Amino acid sequence: MQEETLTKYDEVLWRGGWGKDPEQIVRVEAIQVNECNGSKEGVLVDSISWTKVTERNVILDLDNGHWCWAFQASPYYGDEDVKLTGDDEPVDRDLIPDSYQDFRG
Repeated sequence: MQEETLTKYDEVLWRGGWGKDPEQIVRVEAIQVNECNGSKEGVLVDSISWTKVTERNVILDLDNGHWCWAFQASPYYGDEDVKLTGDDEPVDRDLIPDSYQDFRG
């Protein structure tokens, strides 16, 4: 099974105030992988596995004019009609026959 990936222009849940503010939906404008944890120097990438988006290993530039450390962001699944299949490809539930859908959540 492939890992989930954070990609440039994805929507994420962001908590400002060093992670203490309420979550907001924002779009990622840039992803920087830092040279070491807490560093502000790093390399810009177009995508990264969510398993590596931890602590202060990554800096995200956001569409609201802010930036954040990795610990302030989490994946956002905004469309109730979309389900992740495990291979990181969203599938519209309307395209899955009813007999294959699990309605227990």
